[in-house]
Amino acid sequence: MKVYKMKKDNYGRIKKEITRFFTKKIYNPFFRELIFFFLYNKIRPAKRGYTIFSMGGIGDIFLNCILLKAFKDKFGGKLKLVVKSHMTEIANMFTYAVDDIIPVKYNQRDFSSCFYRKTFAEDRFVLAHPCQSYFENTKPLLGYKNINLLDICKLTLNLDFKAEISMPVIDEKYRISAEEKFKNHHLRQGKTVIIAPEARTVEVLGVSFWKELVKELKEKGYDVFLNAIDKDSIFDGVEYEFVSFGEIIPFANLCGHVISVRSGLCDILAVSDCRLHVIYPRQQYYKFSLNGMFEKETIQEYVMGADNKNAIEAILKNF
Repeated sequence: MKVYKMKKDNYGRIKKEITRFFTKKIYNPFFRELIFFFLYNKIRPAKRGYTIFSMGGIGDIFLNCILLKAFKDKFGGKLKLVVKSHMTEIANMFTYAVDDIIPVKYNQRDFSSCFYRKTFAEDRFVLAHPCQSYFENTKPLLGYKNINLLDICKLTLNLDFKAEISMPVIDEKYRISAEEKFKNHHLRQGKTVIIAPEARTVEVLGVSFWKELVKELKEKGYDVFLNAIDKDSIFDGVEYEFVSFGEIIPFANLCGHVISVRSGLCDILAVSDCRLHVIYPRQQYYKFSLNGMFEKETIQEYVMGADNKNAIEAILKNF
């Protein structure tokens, strides 16, 4: 295998010039590093295959993964996927579409070391992030002529907007562990609602909203479950436990319903069989609409108003 090298002096000079010219407005060191290597390896052909760096959030990585098969079908060759180590369970749902999954810690040293590995020497690097595509910020495109987040992901992977998505394959061990958690909490199949109040992309809703919603759901005869890591976020009378990325789809299918503020978890649950109710705290966040991406009858979306009661009534009408 031929390893491409450059004299140290030339390498440093070129890296400095390219980085300075193309990344003036990009301050994240990970993206700056990626952008340089993307531009540098453009001077040589991809002799063996492609390495996709999917280093975004939960939803970003999942949207990239459902496009892996379309990418490989279009470009051929071996395909490697680099993801943050704690997101590996998401990537493992798509092992049929990728030749190698490489987990890395999200820090400068481990992240940058990927570029110097001999296994990548003949690969073309692809930065797959929906809002930071090489040296262009694609976020302003959201909503323009109905362009949605999935369209942006296709754009960053150089795929046609008509490219088809592929479905995740759940490992049997995660199906079994999801069933065990469901049984351990004595939940009723099809009559349980998962609530997911946490998000990073959008504003979270007040505790009073969720407490009132839980009360109304219980009065309608539903069990309520909270997928929780932080015990401080637990609501009285609600079953709770952490459900991993690998378990969440089969677990949600057993429960039957999910009510969530718009988050990356919603992207994963959008391909499940449960009824997914997604709340947007403000109108401006509706550009991340799931219906624009998946167009499923099982997905209901709500934009919050000033009155919690009206929002809760709108949600409960679909139960």
